[in-house]
Amino acid sequence: ARESYRKALELAPSSTVLNNAYNEMSRGAPSADEATVHILFAEGFAPSRQILTYGLQLDGAVIPIELPVYVPNNSDIASVTAQANTGQTAQLEAIADIEAIVMRSQKDRLPIIWSKVALQATRSALMQNAAGSSRVGAVIYGVAEGLQQPDTRSWSSLPARFYVTRLKVPRTATQITLSARTPNGGVVGSQSLSIDAS
Repeated sequence: ARESYRKALELAPSSTVLNNAYNEMSRGAPSADEATVHILFAEGFAPSRQILTYGLQLDGAVIPIELPVYVPNNSDIASVTAQANTGQTAQLEAIADIEAIVMRSQKDRLPIIWSKVALQATRSALMQNAAGSSRVGAVIYGVAEGLQQPDTRSWSSLPARFYVTRLKVPRTATQITLSARTPNGGVVGSQSLSIDAS
């Protein structure tokens, strides 16, 4: 477990939870009358990819443009707390923010996205000019536009964020309650988990 925490620290070196866990495990065996409960909490849904559609006016013609864009899935959860039935509490710490990674990647790729827009607009303008008033040309143009569908695949089952904590509890503890909270401290939802006494 200590080696796993060391590797996790390489990915999230500023994590207080991971640092404390690694240092604690480096000190040796824990107290016999205490147990350490590891808690991993996944929250929300990763951004979904949707289609942004608009018309680009070019030389008197309106060129239809369709772009795949990531849209965050809003969540009311701002923090997560854990409390044992013996009184110990802990604040969970976010160690992976998938939403932030996806949205940053989209921002970094904007120059490539706009290059594709320019190419798509040029292709559409050329096809519209080639179609002219011909019915056959208009059908061919419509079929080509229909085949040019943006990729909307996304990680629909991937959480937006992952939280972790380690809670030291006496061996008499039998239950831990996790509470998801809003920015002002209100409880969005809670769930109690049983601890295996063995």
